[in-house]
Amino acid sequence: MPVEGRWAAPAEPGDDRSYAGEPESLPWMGGVGAERLLQALRPLAVDSRVEPLTDPDLWGRPIQDERYAVITFV
Repeated sequence: MPVEGRWAAPAEPGDDRSYAGEPESLPWMGGVGAERLLQALRPLAVDSRVEPLTDPDLWGRPIQDERYAVITFV
């Protein structure tokens, strides 16, 4: 499952990596908003929806940026 979002801050203090490991470059610098990703998926998908991931319990702290999962059926 690809995970994407617009992450405003690193997960750990001093961690300046946006992604784990050495990923391939992505077409959206700094992440992609949910609506823009849905637009990109629309020609390929039968159905898509966004599930916001805003619960602070998921991240161990309150968040201010956009975090979500896109569920898509192709």
